[in-house]
Amino acid sequence: MHFRFPEISYQKQMLFVLLLMPAVLCAQDYLWPTNASTYMSSSFCEFRNGHYHSAIDIKTWLREGYNCFAIDDGEIMRIRVSPFGYGKVLYLRLKDGNTAVYAHLQGFPLNIEKQIRRKQLENKRYSIDWSPKDLKVKKGDIIAYTGRTGTGLPHLHFEIRNTKGHPVNPLAYYDQIKDTIRPSLEQLAVIPLDPGTTVNNSYTPQIFDLLPVSSGKYQIKGRIRIHGRAGLALRGVDRANDISNKYGFYRTRLEIDRRPVFQITYDELDFATTEHIFRALQAGARGYLLKESAGAEVVEAVRAVNIGRRHLSQKISDKVVNGFVGQDEAKRDQAPLARLSPREREILQLVVEGKSSAEIGHTLALSPKTVETYRSRLMKKLGLSNLPDLVKFAVRHGLTPLE
Repeated sequence: MHFRFPEISYQKQMLFVLLLMPAVLCAQDYLWPTNASTYMSSSFCEFRNGHYHSAIDIKTWLREGYNCFAIDDGEIMRIRVSPFGYGKVLYLRLKDGNTAVYAHLQGFPLNIEKQIRRKQLENKRYSIDWSPKDLKVKKGDIIAYTGRTGTGLPHLHFEIRNTKGHPVNPLAYYDQIKDTIRPSLEQLAVIPLDPGTTVNNSYTPQIFDLLPVSSGKYQIKGRIRIHGRAGLALRGVDRANDISNKYGFYRTRLEIDRRPVFQITYDELDFATTEHIFRALQAGARGYLLKESAGAEVVEAVRAVNIGRRHLSQKISDKVVNGFVGQDEAKRDQAPLARLSPREREILQLVVEGKSSAEIGHTLALSPKTVETYRSRLMKKLGLSNLPDLVKFAVRHGLTPLE
């Protein structure tokens, strides 16, 4: 949120309107995807390091093996198996053209598992990307089981993608999540966006505690004096009934003196846009405009970049940009894994899941002795000398939960 302020003591009334749950507006009568629970551990479009979360995560109470159901009639169009990312994931094309995605799965019904096993043996690889032909299912059929593959703690990562392939907020289709709890706010940050901007006579971001005065209302102690162009950021969380998990906001609206000046609502996520922004910024771009940008904004962007500023279209928040640029840190954290070959990474994942060399060999169509050779090689690359060190490494890099 960007604003240009004259040199004043800022005393106008600012109102942030925050919501977690969207209204259930979609006509489709989808079935809830699992019998694990009707509680979430994460909400749609929560900001992660470098990206928005494209799903809701459904709680499975640190257990695996709950049923995953076809939410409507459709056809299984894709199954991927990998030690990383989504782990085991299933894509179900629904009769209305949408796609349901079930990720971090433990496994599949026996008829599907047999075909996956056949593919793995044919390819001599644990990882596969398979597009079944004519694998139709009916609403309510069991199509998979919840797990934790590719991640740490067990849960079901559940997406609904529209006909454009964009993830949409699954809660627009469901009313199972009960939320009668107001969001809670903690702090307001006022961030100078230009070299000459000051906030309370400082050129650095200033953070102000938000003091609750009544239900849903907060105030700031003292005055905020702003000169120049500044951005506003909120620290806060939302919660749903009966559990303690913290969620992101579904909608944020800012009003000044009862006049709406900004709103963002998380109904749909465009993978392509976020990926292009990331690649452009990583390549050194100083600005990013959407194709619908007006001529005046193009001129403003050119002027901004010319004097060394960054310019982005209004729909792209600074928060996203900082996250994309911050992916460098995540990549550095994962650098040790990058030293491993695909086969070594497969074996690493299976080792930390507690599989013996014989079990790993059976899964990957290798002899136990070959598995031992791979394990010795990968431990040497990672600078590890024993199995406890390997387990600690796995916990540190999110390959297995700390339980």
